[in-house]
Amino acid sequence: MEQEYPERYSESSSEPYKYGRSESEMLIDRLDKLTIALERQQENNERLMSMIERQMSVIERLLLR
Repeated sequence: MEQEYPERYSESSSEPYKYGRSESEMLIDRLDKLTIALERQQENNERLMSMIERQMSVIERLLLR
């Protein structure tokens, strides 16, 4: 996560105001990014589970021969 959002760890406390953005706006942006990252991770997990289920079915068929 640190690699995806390096600005989270490098911002000084005065930076948001320098660009005309409030701390709340910055936090909302971070929350949005984290939500998107979690949604992508969930999609990846679902794909992996599907692949595992297919592999288990193949293994089960091979064992029942």
